[in-house]
Formats: sequence, C-alpha cells, structure tokens
Amino acid sequence: MGSWETLFSYENNPSYICDAGDKVYAVTDGKLFSYNAGDKSLEIYIKQDSGNDSIQIISYNSSTDKLLIIRSNSDIDILDKSGNFFNIPFLKDALQNINKGINSIHMNGDLAYVSTNFGLITINMARNEVKETCIFNFVIYASCVHNNILYIASENGVKTVSTKENIQELSKWTTLDISSKNPFSDLRFSDKDIRDLAFFKDKLHL
Repeated sequence: MGSWETLFSYENNPSYICDAGDKVYAVTDGKLFSYNAGDKSLEIYIKQDSGNDSIQIISYNSSTDKLLIIRSNSDIDILDKSGNFFNIPFLKDALQNINKGINSIHMNGDLAYVSTNFGLITINMARNEVKETCIFNFVIYASCVHNNILYIASENGVKTVSTKENIQELSKWTTLDISSKNPFSDLRFSDKDIRDLAFFKDKLHL
C-alpha cells in the first residue's frame, strides 16, 4: 500500500506569527508551520502521537529558543529547536470547574505568563513544566513583567505584585488606580476596560 501525505493550505491569513531569528513560526487554520528565510524552506509541525487539535495561540521564548503552543482543547505543548514536542496536559486534564479560555502570553526570561479566564499560569520553558497556577476566578486579559514587578490587566482592573512574592496569594497583589489619573479629559474609560499593557522606555503603556 502507498503512504499518506499530510497537506494543508498556507493561503489563509496567519492568525499568529512569531519571529524566532533564523525562522518565522506561523499558524494558519489552526496548523503550525515555519519559514526559514535562509534557504526559503517551509516546515510543517505535526505531532506523531496524536494531540493535533487546532492551535489557538503560540509565543516564542528567545531565552530557551522554544515555542509555546496552546491548542483549542487547552492542551499545552512546547516545541524545541530540534522539532521535539514536550506535552504539558495540566490545563487540559484539570478537573476544576473553571473557564479554561486563554487570552494572551507574555515571555520574561525562561518564564511564560499565560493569561486565562480564571487567572494566571506560569510555565518554566527551560524545564518544560508548570511553575505555578493562580486560580483567582476572574479574567486576566494580559500580563507583563518589568523590574521584577508583574502587572496584569484584568476584569477587576490593573494589579501588580513583586515576582519575589508568592503570586498565588491574591492578598499580595496591589490594585493600581489608572483611569482617575488620565490627563485627557475627553477620554473616559474604566480600569476594567484595559485589555493590554506593555512597557516601553520604562513607561507603562495601556
């Protein structure tokens, strides 16, 4: 008998693109591929031991040269530069009655901060494992780290905590008052409306 070949289209607009230096990773129609600018080659990444559900989000970690992959069924994979998959079924297999929706990923050093509809997951990319899980039972839209301070934009406003603290304890977090300090009188918003945040030139941008 002949062998089967897996094909899929690259024509649709990518839902995610990650620059990894010598190659660019992209997701289209829930499938992952990479483009090597040097030899202009394309490479498709398909796990051979099942678990190829549609990819929801990816993020590249430059410290470890690995790609974090989260699928539509909440399964988590880490792809190394040799093309090896490391599976982390923690979230997919979680039995808690929680909303497992994923909103964004922030990379800082070896750590990946995954913002979810129930809280925050920290993944150690070097060790291919979950470092800690913060089940806060409120939505976190985005996170970022600056000068050892972790910031989150959530449905309860913008909160901060030192990365040296136990971030799983909500009592360690401080809520920032952003909207009342808005210098633009014609621009009205609530802190709960903030969906993203990042630092640029030591200033927090929302």
